[in-house]
Amino acid sequence: MVAGKVRPDDLSVAARSLAHGLATTDASGYVDPGYSMDSAWRGGLPPESGFTYLDDVPARVMLDLAHRGARLAKEHGSSAGPPVSLLDQEVIQVSSADVVVGLPMRCVFALTAMGFLPQSAETISADELIRVRISPAWLRLDARFGSVYRHRGHAALVLR
Repeated sequence: MVAGKVRPDDLSVAARSLAHGLATTDASGYVDPGYSMDSAWRGGLPPESGFTYLDDVPARVMLDLAHRGARLAKEHGSSAGPPVSLLDQEVIQVSSADVVVGLPMRCVFALTAMGFLPQSAETISADELIRVRISPAWLRLDARFGSVYRHRGHAALVLR
């Protein structure tokens, strides 16, 4: 973990350049992250506000879906990873009075792979929930340790 400030607040850089900058930090603590690669970012970041609450899904249900999906991925995957059809498959639907949204397996996998959802059902209380919110362009899943965002127009995935 590195504590510090980034200027500007929103910056995309190459991982190799950032790693080099961290390895060659000077006495002042300045890190040269390399040149900005914002134009290489696949899309815009999700907004910080403006999301509408849809519903909550029990965290244990999401973990069960992740475990079942992992078994399918092992069975049908290859050296390139799980099939895209599995990742894009809507594995659960969440709704409010006038909106129905499907949650794709890739978002469920992201919750567990990033550690936002505990890996064991024994460590998840029965009342722990994953909150589902949407904006016109984004799906957002809020878990205990982080949030997963997915652009609703295409398969770009943003983790925050």
